[in-house]
Amino acid sequence: MHKAVTLPDIHQDPADRIIIATSILYNAKLASIDSLFPNYKELQGRLLGK
Repeated sequence: MHKAVTLPDIHQDPADRIIIATSILYNAKLASIDSLFPNYKELQGRLLGK
């Protein structure tokens, strides 16, 4: 997944980067308690409860 490797280097966990990229790719809402996810401007409007 190309988008996962082109994300900003905020999160180093490859699995979480794939989750983030998948949410972006499918324009899907994302529920997570990971404290780093809100740091991605690409997830604005996609994080539930934010």
